Amino acid sequence: MQNKPLHVAIVGCGFTGTTAFYQLVRHYPVTRITLFEASGEFGPGFPYQADESPEYLLNNTNDTMCLEPSNRRAFVEWLQRHPQHSNDLDEKASKPRAVYGEFLRDVIERGKAKAERRGIDVQFVPQEVVDVIRESDQGFVVKTASHSVSADRVILATGRCPDYDVYGLTNAAAGHYFPLHMPGTQLDVLPVDAEVHVIGTSLSAYDVVNQLFAASTGCEFLPNGDNRLRYRPNGNRRKVVLCSRNGRLKKVQSRYPCPVQVGHFTLDSVRRLDSDVTLAQLLALMEEDAREHGVTIDRDELADPYTGCNSAEEINKRAASILQHDIDAAASDRESTANFIVDYLDAAQFHIWDVFAAHVLSVSEEAAFRARYESPMLTYAAPCPSITAQKVLALMQSGHLRVLGGIRSISASSDGKTFEIEHRFGREAARYLVNATGAVDRDVESQRQPALISNLVGKGMLGGYRRLPTSQNGAAVDLESFQSETTKGLYVASMLLWGPGYFVSSAIMMATIVERLLKSAFKDR
Repeated sequence: MQNKPLHVAIVGCGFTGTTAFYQLVRHYPVTRITLFEASGEFGPGFPYQADESPEYLLNNTNDTMCLEPSNRRAFVEWLQRHPQHSNDLDEKASKPRAVYGEFLRDVIERGKAKAERRGIDVQFVPQEVVDVIRESDQGFVVKTASHSVSADRVILATGRCPDYDVYGLTNAAAGHYFPLHMPGTQLDVLPVDAEVHVIGTSLSAYDVVNQLFAASTGCEFLPNGDNRLRYRPNGNRRKVVLCSRNGRLKKVQSRYPCPVQVGHFTLDSVRRLDSDVTLAQLLALMEEDAREHGVTIDRDELADPYTGCNSAEEINKRAASILQHDIDAAASDRESTANFIVDYLDAAQFHIWDVFAAHVLSVSEEAAFRARYESPMLTYAAPCPSITAQKVLALMQSGHLRVLGGIRSISASSDGKTFEIEHRFGREAARYLVNATGAVDRDVESQRQPALISNLVGKGMLGGYRRLPTSQNGAAVDLESFQSETTKGLYVASMLLWGPGYFVSSAIMMATIVERLLKSAFKDR
């Protein structure tokens, strides 16, 4: 077997597959690359399709959408070369996702040209991979329904896991239930006077809000002072209720992030702690970093921002107040630490990844994080664009949007025409319901998994992450090399890393994972 792979197969060619292709062509001594993409469209992947709603914005700012960590401005530089996208370019804003899909298509075309100049044979197979067979120590056969390719290494860049309707409402009141909010244009059928209940307060829920109150519906968001907008319906009388268990709204991306130094929350510092590391110790390290920036972290606010709220109305009022504060904090200049936790988690994301990858937390402490702290933490680690936050606040202040926290259950009514939402303070009926939880099934042994994952699991080439007794989310992967723990040469770069690893949704995080993966794959044996 050769020390370095000559032929790499990439299964899935959305953002991650495109990033792997880009880095391979630029930096590695391959002679052949085969890319497989079930949709037949190489580059954009699930979230960046050309027909996606223009109201659906990137989750990260334009100046962070990169293909490799050494150049975080790749997307901005591309926008600057394309006048149709650069006239109103704001590097700290977020372009529509469809524009990023256009960028990724262009990356594929430029990658093909560069590969030709380097003498690299590139093949694009517009088919779904249904199986990977281990042919030798590290050699594989990648199979579609009608195609077989031998390769030295295989990268699973299949991206999104199968959707999972956690509320089991898919077959109930089908005319008024949207189990998946994408593509957003499907929501245009909702009446302009509808009250729409949206499950979730995630970035997906904000996508729904942007679509329901798009400029094409006639409504307007007008400047109303610093960092404020005023909502003018102009015939769009829709109302939205954001429903979630904890009621937390997303924090806001900093306009001018403060420079953050992460000196205490590092893997080396964590390893110097006691053998049984606790969440409290990790928080203490973060607090030490905060103190060196003159910041005191409010543990009570982190634990429950709605302490003392005794009614749904009080939660909604508190949510608006917090959002107004967050918008102002995000607009602060670079010398301000008003939005410190958002800026800190952005700067510390790779340190957090390394800590989780090293499994320094005990099983019980990691389970506690997943169950109780991961979701609240992601309100800071995956913040929303400032313009979206301003629109949400304007809608709240005009009475067109409210937050309903403490959701306990959602079920179809006996006649199947409405839904009953049970929450901490009572119940209410919903006629139109959109599921924006973004829930996906990351259990590799689930029957929802596609043929490829099921076949790999059935042959023992891929297993479930089993460190936690209550969860099998994600795949069993060595988080230094990103190889399957049971199959050398089979690499995972998809949502299946979220389980054994920390949050993996940002572009910079996935680009870094791909970089580390390829360095491992091409390391001398």
